Amino acid sequence: MTSKTETQSWLFRLIVGLTALAVAQPLFSQKIVIFDYPNSSDTHPTALNFKGEITGYYLASSTYHGFLRRPDGSFTSFDVPLPAGGFPSNAIPMDINDLGQITGFYAFEVQLRSFLRQPDGTIVQFEPPLSAPSRVTAQLQSNSYDKPICGGEDWWLSVAMNDAGQVVGSGPVSTAVASGFIRARDGSIKYFDAAPPSLGQQTCPQAINVWGQIVGYDNTFSAFLRERDGRITQFTLSDASETIPTAINFFGEVTGFYQDNTGFHGFIRHPNGVTISFDPAGSNATEPTAMNALGEITGFYSGMDGIAHSFLRKRNGTIISFDVQNSHGTFARSISLAGAITGEYFDGASYHGFIRKP
Repeated sequence: MTSKTETQSWLFRLIVGLTALAVAQPLFSQKIVIFDYPNSSDTHPTALNFKGEITGYYLASSTYHGFLRRPDGSFTSFDVPLPAGGFPSNAIPMDINDLGQITGFYAFEVQLRSFLRQPDGTIVQFEPPLSAPSRVTAQLQSNSYDKPICGGEDWWLSVAMNDAGQVVGSGPVSTAVASGFIRARDGSIKYFDAAPPSLGQQTCPQAINVWGQIVGYDNTFSAFLRERDGRITQFTLSDASETIPTAINFFGEVTGFYQDNTGFHGFIRHPNGVTISFDPAGSNATEPTAMNALGEITGFYSGMDGIAHSFLRKRNGTIISFDVQNSHGTFARSISLAGAITGEYFDGASYHGFIRKP
């Protein structure tokens, strides 16, 4: 088993090396490459790793399938195998780590269950435990300004993973509508709640870093940070009715969005608890979705024109807006350590993938 010291040393070397490479590269204009899974009607990238591998899902013949896009532009499609009985195989990938492992969920009958895809293509299915009937409907993230994904009822959903192979998500486990879970590399699963479980209680993890720190939100739409030892700190931004974390990086910095009486705003929370609010110029709603170890944040916002635009926030606070040309909405979903960004855009009729290269 790899020790924390060995993992820390390897990650620091990786960060230093890639940072030096990025600094050494000559400056050039940003380039956006658009792509679709062949013969698909919609393509939705959800995450990318430092190697430039992208995962996500596409729609074809009324069924969603997972995909892996390699840096050379080639694709592999994959589904979670299901028993015979007329149910189409499917997969909705949510995250990919730097080792090429992919996690997400799939549909079986009325249930949603989790999966882990290994780099060799092997797929491990998470069998949901027996659970108490839930009282609310599970949530899926929309393209604009809705609470991110959470389990519930028959939905047992993995949403994120780290380079140590740990997977986090949520689902109905006890009297709580949704408890959080963390799946270790050996397949063992631990459950946790942001507050004592009760009817209506939700614990909705959204991200995990390599040290095992987890961020998410609960049914009161307050944020929580769970430390590796299980300690949980809940926090909200001043005057916020909702605080929704969406990412945590190597150094324990957290980003996400909150809502107050003026709308949605982005935030970054430092490990010492100091929180900074931010919005791109001309924004009336801001939703950060991802952050890398260098503190660069990406996401999207609604402009005064009513269209979603994407942004990159540099560590020094500078915010750069960008769009896929002629799009009716550009939604950044993930950023790599090297500063590459992937996501989807809407052309007025369907969704397509993009990658913005640094």
